[in-house]
Amino acid sequence: MRPKLLHIVGDSKFGGGSLIILDLAKAAAVNGFDVSVLATDPVFVDELNSAGIDVANLNCIWRDVSPLRDLMGFRRLRSWLDETDYSIVHTHTSKGGVIGRAAAWRAGVPAILHTVHGFAFHEASTRTYIRAVAAVEKWAAKRCHRVVTVSDFHRDWGLSLGIAGPEKLVSIPNGIDPSRIYPSRSRTEMRRTLGLEPGHFALLSTGRLARQKGLADLLKATAHLRSRGLSSLRVLLAGAGPLRGELEEM
Repeated sequence: MRPKLLHIVGDSKFGGGSLIILDLAKAAAVNGFDVSVLATDPVFVDELNSAGIDVANLNCIWRDVSPLRDLMGFRRLRSWLDETDYSIVHTHTSKGGVIGRAAAWRAGVPAILHTVHGFAFHEASTRTYIRAVAAVEKWAAKRCHRVVTVSDFHRDWGLSLGIAGPEKLVSIPNGIDPSRIYPSRSRTEMRRTLGLEPGHFALLSTGRLARQKGLADLLKATAHLRSRGLSSLRVLLAGAGPLRGELEEM
C-alpha cells in the first residue's frame, strides 16, 4: 500500500510558493506516494489538475482572519482528517500552517511538517506585531515534527524568536530549475527589446505584485537614487497582482 501525503495550502493565491509545492508534489508522486493538495485557488487547482496531482476539494482555510469561521474550518478539517489515513501532512502559508497543523495533530497524523515560505511579519513590522505572530507560530510549532524555512536567514530569525529549537527548525533553501532561466535570446537583443541603452544599469524584479514584496519601497529608492545623479538606473517589474495599478502610477 502506497503511503499517502497531503499538502495543505487553503485559498492562498497562486504564486512562487505554489510552484515549489507543485514540484514537491510531483517529486513525491514519482517516489511512490499518493499525493493530494488541499487548495482552492482556481489557478492553482488548474495547475495541479494539469500535472495529474489530486486536489482535495475541502473549503476550510480562508486567507482573511475570522475567529469563528476559522474555528469552523479547523473542525471541518479535523473531522475530514479523522476519516482519512494520511501518513504525512505538509502545511504551507501562515493560515494553512496554523489550522492545518492543529487539525492534523488532533487527528493523530503520524508525521506533520510545515514550510515557512515567509513569515507573516517582516523587518519593518512593529515589535508588538512580531511578538504576537511569533507566539502563534510557537504554539503551532508544538503541533508538528519539523518546521522548514526556505533560507538560513529565516531559520536564524525563527530561532531568535523562540518559535522552535534547532532540532525542529531546519533550513532547506529553495532551488530554481535551470531550464527556467536559460536565455532564449542574446543579452544585446533582450536589452534592445526592453528599450535599454548601452549605458543603462537595469534591475529586474519578477514575482507577484503584492504589498509584502516591498516593490513600492524599491520604486521610492529608485527615485531617490536618480535624484542623486544615478540617471542610468532602470527598474523593470515583471508580474501581475493587486498592486499593479498603484505601481504603474508610481
